[in-house]
Amino acid sequence: MPLTTINFYRAWQSSKILQFLTNIGIEKMECDSYGFDQGSYYRVLVNNNPQVLVDCNAGPGGSCGESEMADWLNGRAKVVGSYGTTCGVDYGNSTDVLGIYGS
Repeated sequence: MPLTTINFYRAWQSSKILQFLTNIGIEKMECDSYGFDQGSYYRVLVNNNPQVLVDCNAGPGGSCGESEMADWLNGRAKVVGSYGTTCGVDYGNSTDVLGIYGS
């Protein structure tokens, strides 16, 4: 990560923060005060440190609202493409679906 400028195309890269045993997580928070709309907000944690997502950070503490997060993820999916195709997997049970927050 540059020390003097923000790289908006690659806001953070975990391998440059810690080259081994990096923990990446998505934290879901519920908010109903502090001047923010009631609802769910998400933020990304790299080694327990919150990371601001470019163009998705209008919530409390730089978090991303639920509807904005869905839009942001769909936009990233269009840029990155299909996991199986992009990564050239050689097995038949690859998936491009993440369903950990399904209703």
